[in-house]
Amino acid sequence: MVCWNCRGVSSPDTTSRILYLLKKLKPAIFCLVETRANDNRLQRFCSKIKDPWKWVAVLAEGFSGGIIIIWNKNIGVVTPLVSSRYALHLVVTASNSNSWILSTIYNSNVIHNQRLLWKELSGMNSLNLPWVIMGDFNSIISKEEHRGGSNYYYSRKASVFAEFIASNNLLDVNFVGSSYTWCNNQQGLARGWARLDLCLVNPLWSNSFDSCLVRHLPRFLSDHSPLLMTLVPRNVGKKKIFRFENFWLEYLGCHVSVRKAWNFVPHSNPMQGVSHLLSRTRDFLLDWKNKGLHPIEVGIEKLEKSIMEAEGKDGSDLWNDPDRRQEHEIAPVLPDDLPKITEIEGEELIREVTKKKVFEALQSLPAGKSPGADGFKVGFYCFYWTEIGDALFSAIRTPFDNILTLQEVAHSIDNDASPLRMLIKLDIAKAYDTLSWSAILATLFKMGFLRRWISWIKTCICNVSYALLINKTHTSWFTASRGIRQGDPLSPYLFILVAQNLTTMLNYALSINAFNHLMYADNIILVSNASRKSARNIKSCLVFYGNLTGQRVNNLK
Repeated sequence: MVCWNCRGVSSPDTTSRILYLLKKLKPAIFCLVETRANDNRLQRFCSKIKDPWKWVAVLAEGFSGGIIIIWNKNIGVVTPLVSSRYALHLVVTASNSNSWILSTIYNSNVIHNQRLLWKELSGMNSLNLPWVIMGDFNSIISKEEHRGGSNYYYSRKASVFAEFIASNNLLDVNFVGSSYTWCNNQQGLARGWARLDLCLVNPLWSNSFDSCLVRHLPRFLSDHSPLLMTLVPRNVGKKKIFRFENFWLEYLGCHVSVRKAWNFVPHSNPMQGVSHLLSRTRDFLLDWKNKGLHPIEVGIEKLEKSIMEAEGKDGSDLWNDPDRRQEHEIAPVLPDDLPKITEIEGEELIREVTKKKVFEALQSLPAGKSPGADGFKVGFYCFYWTEIGDALFSAIRTPFDNILTLQEVAHSIDNDASPLRMLIKLDIAKAYDTLSWSAILATLFKMGFLRRWISWIKTCICNVSYALLINKTHTSWFTASRGIRQGDPLSPYLFILVAQNLTTMLNYALSINAFNHLMYADNIILVSNASRKSARNIKSCLVFYGNLTGQRVNNLK
């Protein structure tokens, strides 16, 4: 697809340029904005667009605005959906029956009118179809996308534009070429550049295509660069995952490739700049790998194959036999005289955890290693043990204390026949995956966290895309509507905070002598009188908590 702010279609030079681009680039769709075409100019221009091209347009108002979309009829069925002064929306149904929305934009430079367009576009997102938006947005996303001239002119527009993108979960498509798409063509200090033309897509669009890239073409006969968007359908072929291998660091060619890649200063916001530099690095390294390292890797593969063949001849096929992989089937092969721990040694392993033992365990670890994801190293804990030892030991001991308490309760139940009591262990089904975002945010608000901090948490958990890695090939990106991520350092804290709702309910139940509980993360033990009334109360409490947070008890367990 091509999109160009051509600054009018009446000029013979501009018309010739458009026809040239149609012939050279052979786009499926060509979008023209700021055509400045009334009905007469439109008919005169479009009379030169021959078969197989078709078109639809929004007329200019006076000498301002105007949109024309030209498409090749062979791409499928193109249906105009709705139009306004600043946007033209089409539904494209390809020959494989997949439908998607194209919105072509020529935005106003007045912030009030821009807000109206953002509201209009937000409504399009509810159609739940793959969606791409291209055009001249007359706004930038961040201050790094503007150079020269007045920053104030774009600052307010940028914040509103960025808010629109975030609220609709849109993605700014990566680009190559010049960092800016517009230049005011003035001289000296008055000269200014900005990235006003861009392409946005929603996650559903990303799911439909394996890769998507925008190229900024040279400016010609206009102060705007044409945008060329190229697509690779996901069924064209699998995209291999790039992996940097540490042994590459032993080769001079690797260092040369990296230096070449980073010998470039991108004029864009920091995040996009790093992304662009990393992309360059990957390309340089792949080129070096394929040309200079390939013979080495072939040799390694041959050597590995020889080793595998040699091992196979020595009888190691035992481990590759599918009929003998299970542990209970391999066990008879093991010798009978393996060393065994004594009963006393076994008891030693489950002795009560003491503060002294914790400190000894810390001292046995390398001082430069971090036992957790927080970045604090073993040396820190050892050096400050006098100050932090008690608190650290209490935190480590908590789960063991809960185990001892549970054992005492179970022993008491076994030895005290009146009144009858019951012990219930609960399992939350897919505890992290089902947690409601609304419940998280509402809990944080109820607990007194500041709104700004809550908004940061909302960004972390809601504005996230996922992809699956299957056989070294990643799927397209998709979004979630609930749940928190396994492995995210933030997730356990959020889960525990939301679980305070259940703790509060259970503590209230304890205050009226209903039942007691022990909880450690998502492990919950309930102790109650063994009666139908208690069972009903427990069930009601858990159902209410489930409706509130999305956390459901696994009844099968």
